[in-house]
Amino acid sequence: MNAANLINTDFYQNIVNHSNTLSLVLIGSISRGDYIEGWSDIDFVLVYDSFNQEYFEEVEKLRANLEKSFDIKTGVELVEFNGLKYAVSGGARDASWLKIIKNLNISNPTLESAILYCKQGFTLPLFDITNISWECFYVYFNEVQNYIVKLCQNIDPLKAKYYLRKVIKNSLLIMQTYLLWEYKELYYHFDDVLKKWEEHIPAVSILSLKEAYELRLTWRTIPDNESLMELIKQNIDTFFKVNTYIMEEIRC
Repeated sequence: MNAANLINTDFYQNIVNHSNTLSLVLIGSISRGDYIEGWSDIDFVLVYDSFNQEYFEEVEKLRANLEKSFDIKTGVELVEFNGLKYAVSGGARDASWLKIIKNLNISNPTLESAILYCKQGFTLPLFDITNISWECFYVYFNEVQNYIVKLCQNIDPLKAKYYLRKVIKNSLLIMQTYLLWEYKELYYHFDDVLKKWEEHIPAVSILSLKEAYELRLTWRTIPDNESLMELIKQNIDTFFKVNTYIMEEIRC
């Protein structure tokens, strides 16, 4: 899967030809060049001009059709232009902006190739990753923790891969985000996140996470059953150890 596959779709053609669309940006593993079949998703940031319910409904239909045609989970992050401008100028206080900030920033080495479309005359506002509010980080770590608590209350052993994948990805994301907060450096590849975490924070072991993360390479062939339950338990424990460390650090 690559950007060329996506440009030749009804999703792309209909969205970029709509008058309310200002920019369409590919984010995640495809933009980084490390897409893995069965493990990776398709994700976009769609910057639009103004509120339009019919436009939102059309985008959702196109997203659903794209997801169905490729059989790959697909997400579209809708971002209103004026809100983006305000956030870039220093108004990003909500944790929901972190996903946008990690991709739409002046330090992103993959951004140029990831911008699939910009309306003629439109300049995409970009964040400075060294200037993100403390509140944004603090709320984010709390929200992810609450999500994992809720997710893991009733784990279905027959859908073990779903839960394991969620715990792995959220663990990697909070580690990536903490390294950004602490060292003002954004590591785009999760292999780098794991490496830098062990370099900077060796006291908080992530061995079970590293083991589980390697499964992504053969994800489609892994049985989806209770054989993964022990690994899920280990990685839930790792998630909470990592997040507890992070929360203690950012409160200081």
